[in-house]
Amino acid sequence: MGNYQYVSRLWLDGNSKTYWKGNLWQGECADSVSTNSSILCKLDHPNIIKVYGLHENYKETYFYQDLAIGGDLFSYLCNGTDTLHPIREPGALFIVFQVAMALEYIHSMGITHRDLKLDNVLIKDVPSRYPHIVLADFGAAQESSFPKLSRPADRMYTMIGTAEYAAPEIKLGLDRSQKGYTNKVDIWSLGIIAHILLSGISPFHDETTEKVFQKVQKAHIDLEIKQWRHISVEAKLFVKGCLRPRVSQRFDIHDCMRSQWINQKGRRKLLDNCYSAVVTNK
Repeated sequence: MGNYQYVSRLWLDGNSKTYWKGNLWQGECADSVSTNSSILCKLDHPNIIKVYGLHENYKETYFYQDLAIGGDLFSYLCNGTDTLHPIREPGALFIVFQVAMALEYIHSMGITHRDLKLDNVLIKDVPSRYPHIVLADFGAAQESSFPKLSRPADRMYTMIGTAEYAAPEIKLGLDRSQKGYTNKVDIWSLGIIAHILLSGISPFHDETTEKVFQKVQKAHIDLEIKQWRHISVEAKLFVKGCLRPRVSQRFDIHDCMRSQWINQKGRRKLLDNCYSAVVTNK
């Protein structure tokens, strides 16, 4: 839910759906919530948390959004422990496919999430082997004034994100970047999430933020260790494509959706069928 002062459960307008009502005192964090809600109010996609309204007065900000009862993806992978555990490849692929669907949607609208991580991917319903997930917490998101359908992604310059998931071009120790970065920072984060889902390992995790930065800059990932022994070649190629340190060589969202992991051996039809059953035909 983000850094909100409290949340409460309520009904709106006699609707049978249940919503969260969030409240935040005005201040530094209120700007993030305002950004989060103003962007989310414009979005309508089954893999993005739906916000129905935002109300502000002289001291408080209230927002209303769909209830996601399954917790976040971090808790899903920990499964009641303090350690991340991998899940079977078909389930990991289904989650990555849904995140990619959401990214394809927001990138087409000129929006970059910029803080994609396990904590910001929510399980919409009761956790299951093939869960319905939604992206949340758009407080760090950046919206372009122009659509991205027929032009390169705009460059952004503010250093923002979470160290373990932030692309090499985002140097969090600085306020601004001279060269800037594009929405491919979301693809890097997607690669980190895929890596964790498949292996249970956060590839650049370390004891200190400085050491994390150093690992990210080296961008070395080892897919030959035992945790990857039974993972498909197509999945490994997907992770490598997302985690290329040179931005020009890194996948964009269209490369992700066209990847062999999603499309080879009839997987796309199976994914579409599962998506229809779990997400769209409830």
